[in-house]
Amino acid sequence: MAIVICCYPGIGATTVARQFPDVVEVEVAGTDKPGVVDRAAQVKALLAEGKSVLIPAWQSVMMELEAAEIGYMVVYPDVGLKSAYQNRWTNNGTSGRDYDFRSSNWEHSIVVCAKATGCEHIKLFKEGEYLSDIFNKLRDDIPTVKLDTVADYKALLWLIAAGVIEAYHHRSPPGDPTEALRYYVHCNDTFMYACSDYTDMAVTDAPILQEMFKEFGHEGLMAWCAHERVQIPLAELITPKYEQAYEYAKKFYQGDHLYLYMLKPEDDFQLMDKRLGGSVEHGFFMRDLDKGVEFEQPVFKYLLARLTHEQYVKTVRSAQCVYRLQDDLTLKEMKFAYYNGWSVNLTRERAQGLVNAFMAKYGAPPETVGMKCTKVPTGPSIRI
Repeated sequence: MAIVICCYPGIGATTVARQFPDVVEVEVAGTDKPGVVDRAAQVKALLAEGKSVLIPAWQSVMMELEAAEIGYMVVYPDVGLKSAYQNRWTNNGTSGRDYDFRSSNWEHSIVVCAKATGCEHIKLFKEGEYLSDIFNKLRDDIPTVKLDTVADYKALLWLIAAGVIEAYHHRSPPGDPTEALRYYVHCNDTFMYACSDYTDMAVTDAPILQEMFKEFGHEGLMAWCAHERVQIPLAELITPKYEQAYEYAKKFYQGDHLYLYMLKPEDDFQLMDKRLGGSVEHGFFMRDLDKGVEFEQPVFKYLLARLTHEQYVKTVRSAQCVYRLQDDLTLKEMKFAYYNGWSVNLTRERAQGLVNAFMAKYGAPPETVGMKCTKVPTGPSIRI
């Protein structure tokens, strides 16, 4: 199937275009201004011919593709690979002002790619990884891609305008240039009395939440939160309409997801395994070897696991905090409990760092590594 990929400089777009006769690399001159060249029409014409399109990951290009509602992927490296990409540019003959511009704008250009909307994000974590290594998989997987990002964001804007959800600005720790908006559903006085509370949501949850609210109003929001948190609302809130909404929402929880479980040092990993049946090949145990800022011992133990919703329901109470990995490998908070004074943001940042370290080391989700729960004592550790 023909696809559109916005390519970061140095990922090997030219090599792919030479390898595949049905792939066209569209060059964008440095003097181009948005609107001067109708790139959207050019891309649509190539797609109509059955050609896949590789085009530079410039902000103006991605904005034009989004405005024309052309689905695309953006492929870019992890921010920690700067020196590796500088070597690639040198080997490709890039020098002088072009080289200096790319080097000085490295962090900013990565942020531009990370913030792009209307697209699927593919991040390269390994030094020797190129577009050619993943191109066939990207093309073959496109019919099964579940994300319809444009529709997701339209639903998200609808929810914000309707006052159903709120957003807050998250600033990443020093050294990480990415920033993000996070979204949540208010559920004050819903699961506990006199309690200010919220349930975290991802952009890809927006169409589900919109459907629940349109069908059942506030009860639909409560039912969605109850499924996400695996928690029962206060008794007086469980009305026939809520029960109907809760049953209706079950259709959204048929698949499986990657979850990151954070356990206290004294917690027993084997309890997780027992609750999952004792022999399910589902996850990868990790030990956090670094010390907390003000603590002399490791603060958490971790389990990265692919679970069905039924397995998640059985095990969520065993962990201090639980996060679900989204398609772009960012974490969505499913459960949070304060431990040793760690804040919501600090805990999430610690967990995200571990996921990034895992991907940088293995370049693949845990199910391809082949670890079992029962191998906890001998499982590899990852230092972050």
